[in-house]
Order: sequence, then structure tokens, then C-alpha cells
Amino acid sequence: MSVVLLAGGVGKRMGASIPKQYLDLRGQPIATYSLQTFARMREVSEIVIVCDPSWRDVFAKVIPSLPSTVRFAWALPGAERQDSVFNGLQQVRTGEVADERGWRGGARGVVHRRPRRRIFSGKNARARRAP
Repeated sequence: MSVVLLAGGVGKRMGASIPKQYLDLRGQPIATYSLQTFARMREVSEIVIVCDPSWRDVFAKVIPSLPSTVRFAWALPGAERQDSVFNGLQQVRTGEVADERGWRGGARGVVHRRPRRRIFSGKNARARRAP
């Protein structure tokens, strides 16, 4: 299963000096919590990180500590959220991507493993073939 992690927003409405997904929460940027949680899920074999190249180092610092079985790829953000999703999907290689619930915004809060597992398994699982 592939996950497209959307971290390309600029946080216009929040008015912070940096995009909200990169604000520090308990010692690390918010978006890295989602990255770590998804990377440690056995269902996930690939994570495409959609972010501006100037923020890649935030994720690159964390990737070495994550399972080596997960493929990581990069995509550029688009002008709008749907453009960022499209760009991320273009980098997917495994053939399946979770439905819209798997397209995770990097600033949507901390992702807990148990609820996400329900999305990817059992009767709630819905996968879409990547183009």
C-alpha cells in the first residue's frame, strides 16, 4: 500500500512564520509524526512525501531511522491541494494507494497506529489502483 503524505501547504490562514506542518510539537515537526506512524505499519510499502524541496531535510533526517522495507519518494506541491495529490500519485510505484483517507495532510495532527490500521484492513479497506 502506498501513502501520499501531503506536506506542501504554506499555512496562509494560520499566519505562522513557517508552514504549520513543520511547527515543533514535543521536540519534532508535526509532519514527521505521520511519517513515522505510516512507515512502521506493515501494510505500507511506499510513502510519497509531497513537500517543497526546501523542507525535505525535515523528513530526510527521520528516514534513516525508519524501516528499510519502505520506499520513500518525493513530489512537488501544486498550486492547490488537489494538484499536490495529483503530483504525489504520479510518483506512486506499488500500484495501490489508499482511498482519500490515506492521503494524509502533514499538519492534520498526530496519526495513531490503531485507527489507521482499520482503514487499511478488514471491511473498511478500499484500495484504488494507481494510474
